[in-house]
Parts: sequence; structure tokens; C-alpha cells
Amino acid sequence: MKDADARNITDNLNRLMAEHDWKRATLLAKLSDEGFQYRDVSVEAWLKGETVPETRTMPALARIFEVSIDELYAPLARKAHHG
Repeated sequence: MKDADARNITDNLNRLMAEHDWKRATLLAKLSDEGFQYRDVSVEAWLKGETVPETRTMPALARIFEVSIDELYAPLARKAHHG
């Protein structure tokens, strides 16, 4: 994975968490509902940009946040919404 992709994923996860006003525990519960068992430190590392979710987890994250997988990888500037 390219560094830019990893940065984009981190930025998008943080944006989506903020938009939904979710805590890490909420995301962990939703991932569990999708069949993925992660620890809080894993999600924290994703949000800090220390690691990124496994590729197999990306479709579940897209479903959870109701976005496309492409949106998780896209730079933030491309997705700016102006109402």
C-alpha cells in the first residue's frame, strides 16, 4: 500500500467517525457485527495513522459507514460536500 493511500484511509476514518459522532467502542461493536474481532488498540492505531485496516476489512468498513471502498482510499479534497 502506498503511503498516500494509508494517509487517506486514516483521514477518512477520522472524518467518518466525527461525522457519525462515534467512539472507538461503537466502531468495534459494528465491526463485531460484521464478523471482525479487533481490539481497541487496533482501531486507535488506524485513527492515529500508525497502521491501516487489513484489506479484507475494507468492505465491512465501507458498509458500516455507508460509503464506497473507493471513498475510503480517496483524498479528502475530492469528497468535500458543500450543501
